[in-house]
Formats: sequence, C-alpha cells, structure tokens
Amino acid sequence: MPIPNEPQIAPKGQRRAGPEIWLIGGAGDVGSRLTSLLLDRTKAAITIISRSDRNSGGQNPDRLCFRTVDIRTKGAARMIPPKALVVNLTEATPPELVAEMVANGCTFLETSASPAYVNALRDGIRGRDVGGVLITCVGMAPGLIDLMAEFIARNEHVNAVDIGIEMGLGRHYGAAATEWFLATAGTNYSLFHNGSLVQTPAGALQRLFVFDASESGRLALGFGFAGREILTGKPAGALSGRRYFVAIDPPLVTRSLSWALSLGLGPWIARNAQWLSRQLSRFPGIGQIRTRMIVEGLCDDGMPTAYARVTTGDQADATATMILATLNTIMSGNVSRVGLATIIDYLTLADSIAALKEILPETRMDISGIETKAS
Repeated sequence: MPIPNEPQIAPKGQRRAGPEIWLIGGAGDVGSRLTSLLLDRTKAAITIISRSDRNSGGQNPDRLCFRTVDIRTKGAARMIPPKALVVNLTEATPPELVAEMVANGCTFLETSASPAYVNALRDGIRGRDVGGVLITCVGMAPGLIDLMAEFIARNEHVNAVDIGIEMGLGRHYGAAATEWFLATAGTNYSLFHNGSLVQTPAGALQRLFVFDASESGRLALGFGFAGREILTGKPAGALSGRRYFVAIDPPLVTRSLSWALSLGLGPWIARNAQWLSRQLSRFPGIGQIRTRMIVEGLCDDGMPTAYARVTTGDQADATATMILATLNTIMSGNVSRVGLATIIDYLTLADSIAALKEILPETRMDISGIETKAS
C-alpha cells in the first residue's frame, strides 16, 4: 500500500538487524541488479523506494521490502533512518531532501552522470554542518572512468586527458538511462579546456578511439559527464583539459546521431527524449552487450602518451557492481568521512577492476605508458 503524503520513519523496534541500505528508484534496471547482488553478497537489509507499485514477490522477505512513494513528497526524508546507507538511482530526488538526509547522518551514494544535478547536490551540502557524507561519481561513468583518468594523470608527461565510453545496444537499457542519454545529446555542457570551462554543444567535438587493439578507431561524440570533482584533485588537478566522448555500438548508431546533431536536431531530441525512448524500446536490441572505456593521456603537443582501456559486461551489471564495491568499503568501516566525497575516497582502480572481475569475469584492463609523477 502506498505510504501517505507525510511519510514517517518506522519505530525503532520495527527496524531490521544489520546495515540498512535504501535504494531510491531501486525498481529500475540498475536497481534490480544491485538488489540481487546485495542479497547474495551482503547481510544488509534492503528497502526499495519507488513510484512503481512493486513487491518483493516473496524474495528474502526478512531482508527486502518495497515502499511505494514519490521521493519528491514533502517529508519523504523522515522515512529513512538516520545513519542509513542510501543509494540514489533517480534524478527526481530533490537536492534539499538529499541535504536533509546527509544532515541526519546518512551516507548518500549518488550515481548520476548529469553535471548540473550533481553540482546542485554538492552545493546543498557545501559549508553545512552535517553528520553524514555525500559521495558522488559512484558507478561506471562517472566512477570507474574517472578512476582510470586519475590513474593516467599520474604520468609525468600527461597534460590533458580524453575519455571515451562505448555502450553496446545489444539490449534495451532502462527508460531513465535512455531518456538521460537523449536529453544530454541535445544540450550544451561545460567543457574543461586550456584550464577553463567552455559551453559546448554535445556532439560538436568528435574523434576516433581504439577501444581494442585488434580494431580500427571508432567515432565518438563529445558529451557532458559528472566527474569534475575527481579530476580537480591531485594529481589530476594540474590537467589543462578533460574531454568526455560517447560512442554507441554498432557504430552506425553513433554516425546517425552525429548526422542528426549536425543538422541542428539536438534541441528537438532533448525535448522529445521521453517519447523517443518509448519508440526505441519497440525495436530489437542491436550491437554488443558490453561496455568499453578508454582514457588517453595527452602530452603538451596533444599527442597520446599513455592510456588505460577497460572492457567489461552489460553496463547495468557493471554499474551495480561498482556501487556494491563502494558499499562494501563503507560497511567494512575502513573509511569514514563527513561532508563531501567522491568514489576516489573509497576505491582505487585496482579495487574496482578486482570487483568487476569477480562478478563479470570477462572484464579486462590494458594499460600502457604509465610513469608515476614524483611526489
């Protein structure tokens, strides 16, 4: 039964033993995979918050429950216990609600790739007296891709980084992820270039990436991603440029999107992202079911001097695995922070690859040209 408009926290005696993990928007693509991983690999009690009228279907009823509620409802933060672990899987969560949860001592993991949304969440915490922590850039992109970039930035010859992400369309992703991609494809983003931010239309920048040494270069389009918080710290803080690019497998889809953007259709795509997402869901999956990423370190003349490449499985599975790895670090008690943090405060690149290989054995990483900067 849906909870009322003024949600109330459960009485203390009714709470479950063990760590409490709350998944906001947890009934979606990534959330369902994360729930399975948490049930199989942790002892945590899990609550899924969703607008969908769902139930656990009898699966681990002692550890899993659903709360049907719109997270935008006034007072929604009160249903989440102080000091709970909260994973946000929807941009519908208001920044002021996030600030309230963090003030109450919650550890809040943010998975959004939208720079504007992530910046709004961080602005709500910055300078505020809080008992918990907001951890941004938890996932694959942002997340793993930024850990790769931070690693490459250690090379003493690296002056800037180019970051490429290829997503396979071998299956349909969740509606929210597809809508986000389409909306982002039709908008401007802040490009960090020559030490400053420049407003740039998505797709205006294009380049080829070699995602696998056995293949030729594939076209990728300039895109906006959250992750600036990671790459403004040392050693990456000295970078003069940071560019994100997206490619779609099969490459024909990337070329088609590039053509549409070149005709000035970006704003129309953004306005109709929801409708386009529904239409695309009616077509069969095409391309590979995999995620590939590359970070190239560029020297002063713009030529590549180092790189890291990662190939792994389905994007939703990989994202859920990265969230799980971050939660496991938090629950181990080895890292304790208050205020603002990013995934880099909890995981290393080596940690992340090990976690991915355990869940997705096809994961592999290829690195070249690393020479660590002197401290």
